[in-house]
Amino acid sequence: MDEEKVKPRTEALAEAEPDEGEVLAWTCHKAKRKPLLTAAVSALILAFGIIVFYATERSSIFAGLTLVILFLSLSRFYLPIRYRLTDRRIMIKTMTQTLYKDWSVYRTCYPDKNGILLSPFIQPSRLENFRGIFLLFNDNAQAVTDFVKARIGHSAAVPSSTRRIRNESVAGSCRTSGTGATGASRGGSGGNREGSTAGSEAGYDRSRDYLF
Repeated sequence: MDEEKVKPRTEALAEAEPDEGEVLAWTCHKAKRKPLLTAAVSALILAFGIIVFYATERSSIFAGLTLVILFLSLSRFYLPIRYRLTDRRIMIKTMTQTLYKDWSVYRTCYPDKNGILLSPFIQPSRLENFRGIFLLFNDNAQAVTDFVKARIGHSAAVPSSTRRIRNESVAGSCRTSGTGATGASRGGSGGNREGSTAGSEAGYDRSRDYLF
């Protein structure tokens, strides 16, 4: 019997529809990739449930509700996230929702060792925490970064007053996150970004993506 072929984690061309063009698709499941951390977090959640159980006079309802709330709050860690990038748009699919975004929304990107942040702003901004999206890598950092850099901002309408700035300092679209002395901590808890100016405009808190 022929051995079953194992699909690679990243598929350069994955069942593309006629109008999608090139497709890059992969799945990231952090709980599966970090079994020790998963065991520790699960034990902590269970401990909270036990504490609530005894603190509420052995109420299984409150204890169960505590477990459900904690699990849902960590759903990005426990449940797999599917990414699908095409020439047209970005898709992020979880067990509870599917998000679609056009490339035209984003102007810059910031890759680091865990993933890549897509920002709708030309310069670093605190609003990236609310309007940007973070794509997690899964042993495919170079492939994802190259795919994003080739498409970021292609359809973005840039005001004439800022077009010169974007062409001179942002063209190419991706900036590398720094880790040296010149990189300032973003938001006090995230990764570092290259240059003191970028660091002073701290915005996106990536710590939640690093761990959970």
